[in-house]
Amino acid sequence: IAMADVAFDDVKAVKRAFGTTVNDVVLAAACGALRPWLRARGGLPARPLVANVPVTVRSDGDEESGNRVSMILVHLPVRVDDPVERLLAIRAETRRAKERHGEGGGDVFRQATDLLTNITVPWVLTHAIEVYARSHLADRLPYLWTLVISNLPGPPVPLYCAGAKLLRLYPFGPVQQGSGLNLTVMSVADRLCVGALACKRMVPDVDDIASGFVAEVELLRKLADARTARTGTAV
Repeated sequence: IAMADVAFDDVKAVKRAFGTTVNDVVLAAACGALRPWLRARGGLPARPLVANVPVTVRSDGDEESGNRVSMILVHLPVRVDDPVERLLAIRAETRRAKERHGEGGGDVFRQATDLLTNITVPWVLTHAIEVYARSHLADRLPYLWTLVISNLPGPPVPLYCAGAKLLRLYPFGPVQQGSGLNLTVMSVADRLCVGALACKRMVPDVDDIASGFVAEVELLRKLADARTARTGTAV
């Protein structure tokens, strides 16, 4: 595992300057962190990495208990050199993915993920994942995604324990066979906290990815400030 955090204001400044979402910035920072990691370990892949990105499907006004989530697949353009170009490519990709997901219809991937995440009881899903892992199906079947990247909303108000204010909260999501890296972020107070969990054989130096995430956010913030200075206002 590895932990890191960045100023949430930096992420929101990038979002405003380039007309994206916070989730787009998170994905771009992850993409930027993976580029040097991949280049140092054999080179960049010929095709983009595929991130499994959980998304909420709860409609406005839906106060029913329990999670209402599904998943979209987002291609991370790790071969693109320019950070802003990567961010804008991801923005276009997530918009298309959400539009396709919203249309539903014959989208088999959407129907399958909705079934697994919202209809099945937890022990059924857990057992299915265990069977998948023990049978090593990922070694024999084409994988659907390379890694998982989750952006979770944090507590909207300050939290305390015995008078001590909560300053950081590092979330961790599971890794799966065939997908050896999970990056999960959560906003807490004025920080965006990153929890990276990886298979130690596939990603033995996950700290480099966590620190790369921080460096990419800092770079994007500088580019956002420069853009705002040129235009006089954020997009």
